Amino acid sequence: MSDFNLAGEIVIFDTETTGIDPETGDKIVEFGAIVVNNRKVTEEKLQLYFDPERDIPEETTDIHGIDNESIKELSNGMIFADHAQGLWDFLQGRQWAAHNASFDVGFLDAEFVQAGFGKISDHMPPVFDTLKYAQQANPNQRNSLDALCKRFGIDLSERTDHGALLDSQLLADVFLLLTTVQTDLSLTDDKRVAKASNLLENIVRVDGSGLNVLKASETEAIQHLEKINSIRQKSEKEVDWDYGP
Repeated sequence: MSDFNLAGEIVIFDTETTGIDPETGDKIVEFGAIVVNNRKVTEEKLQLYFDPERDIPEETTDIHGIDNESIKELSNGMIFADHAQGLWDFLQGRQWAAHNASFDVGFLDAEFVQAGFGKISDHMPPVFDTLKYAQQANPNQRNSLDALCKRFGIDLSERTDHGALLDSQLLADVFLLLTTVQTDLSLTDDKRVAKASNLLENIVRVDGSGLNVLKASETEAIQHLEKINSIRQKSEKEVDWDYGP
């Protein structure tokens, strides 16, 4: 994705759904997004819930915690079509990124078509898929969102269930680290210390208490990048079968 501007405005997004296939009637129940601009997470975010007008299977509820009763309250009975214009306007003209992006984009396309808008992907630049990027950078490692958060030392304590907004917040941190570490590993030690410290100090994460700046000491920063480097250079071959979010 050589034409993707990593320093530009990017919508980092995720969806939660009733199942895995929109062609068989599965629907989106939650959309969540965080906007990254100039390599920082901004205060702009979006969270929407949709009544899928169908049952949510128990096995799906076990993943994201949304059941038939709670979605009625969370969505106020509003379906995707009720939010389609606002969501279209929010996305259109911006770069976007997701983990296992074909899943989320496929659902968004199906929902927008059903709402009479056509495929949103026909009006957007190519999506940046953090899963594919991570697999190319670390082909013999696990590259699920959980695995990447653990690899980068990102706090997962709040992720008791999958949630579109929470996962977007986590993915924003992963995106910033993932797309910077790959170029930092070839630098000299002094330059790696400086750039790693600057990177980690300037990752701004939106949470319930507002904006928090996550800071690391120079020692912690260089240790972090050395750990990533050692992971990439491991001779052991571990096949990653976990391609989902």
